[in-house]
Amino acid sequence: MIVRSTERTLTMSTKKELTIQVPVDQLKVGLYVDVGLSWMQNPFLFRRFRIKSTQEIKVIQDIVKGNISVYPGRSIVGVAPDAAEDAAAKDDMKPGSYEQALRVQKEKHLNEARRYRDQRQALMRLYRETSQKIKAFTGGLTREPANAIRDADGIVGDMLDNFEQKGHVLMNLINLPESVYTPYAHSLNVMVLSLSLARTHGLTGGSLRQVALGALLHDVGLIQVPPKITKSTTALSPAEQKVYETHPTIGGKLVRQIGVIDERVIDIIEMHHEMLDGSGYPGGIDEKKISLAVRIVSIANSYDNLCNPRESEKSLTPKQAMAILYSRYPGRLDQVLLENFVKTMGIYPPGTVVQLSDDSVALVVSVDTENLLKPVVLIYNPDIPKDEAFLMDLADRNDLTIEDALKPSQYPPEMYEYLGMTHHVGYFYSVDE
Repeated sequence: MIVRSTERTLTMSTKKELTIQVPVDQLKVGLYVDVGLSWMQNPFLFRRFRIKSTQEIKVIQDIVKGNISVYPGRSIVGVAPDAAEDAAAKDDMKPGSYEQALRVQKEKHLNEARRYRDQRQALMRLYRETSQKIKAFTGGLTREPANAIRDADGIVGDMLDNFEQKGHVLMNLINLPESVYTPYAHSLNVMVLSLSLARTHGLTGGSLRQVALGALLHDVGLIQVPPKITKSTTALSPAEQKVYETHPTIGGKLVRQIGVIDERVIDIIEMHHEMLDGSGYPGGIDEKKISLAVRIVSIANSYDNLCNPRESEKSLTPKQAMAILYSRYPGRLDQVLLENFVKTMGIYPPGTVVQLSDDSVALVVSVDTENLLKPVVLIYNPDIPKDEAFLMDLADRNDLTIEDALKPSQYPPEMYEYLGMTHHVGYFYSVDE
């Protein structure tokens, strides 16, 4: 007998969904339930899930007494149990053995999550080290230009070694505190994004190298722009904006004086703010003069500027930034490349907060270019300490899908801290062979 019904607000969602209280001895395969127990108190991977086998029912009846919350709208009562699940959960298993099997499986997932966390920490260290290298060679451009260019070639070479490998390129999120996000982090972001887009578009060899070096050096002219302008965290005045818009020309002259840089790389430096419709700067040039390499870096630069603007409070989520590129830049950015950029970053780019099919809320932290709908996500679960936050590869979970991307207004402030979210984001690559 069903004893009570309530309306329950879904996790981080604005919609409400009916729940009913059902005695545990009336559970059926196909019901979507909430066991009402914390992460540490139950053997299941999640507290809310759809029952897939009679053995799961037995475990629930063992750990939950009385009634249990059921979501009728998410239940599929009467469907046959999943064959793979039930094959490992026969009714003649010894009491407690299936619960133990669940705990073993849960521990396996926890170990995988720890491995993902270790990988992310290693990527964050590598990101910061590379950003420091960019800072070092940028400072040396005016003092020892030949050595600086050699150092830049070293950074580019290391990246190309990875991007030219066979295998999937994974785009990874790096959360950056205000103190860490610098112009050098921006240059690194643009280089990583440009290389990823160029690889997706099919560029290889020397063409890929030109894109990488041009992206790395695209803002080099800023070293001769007054710090009052380059370090401003507020909107520039019209006069300051005009000075800022000279940096592509300054950068081109500076690099051309060194004498060893390919003109196609210098084009990237001088034209990365140009637009196909002539609305860009500094020259407002015709689209026929804008090379493929320049178009690639322009998209990467525009995207990162939307995610990491001068005024950090105006930063957009990666999902919003991607939408803006489509809605506000038609005819200004290359549409074919924009489509490939989506293939590079995914429908839910790293840094997007999403709601999963089980109502969990998660942060997308890594996207596989070969499986865009199944990223690696960081699960928000206050039951688990934030330094043990659960990372999950959705490619390994056929029962979970992304339902929607959430706006900041749809999740609470405490989630920012738990998931390590910041106003600034970085991107770094890894290769899955």
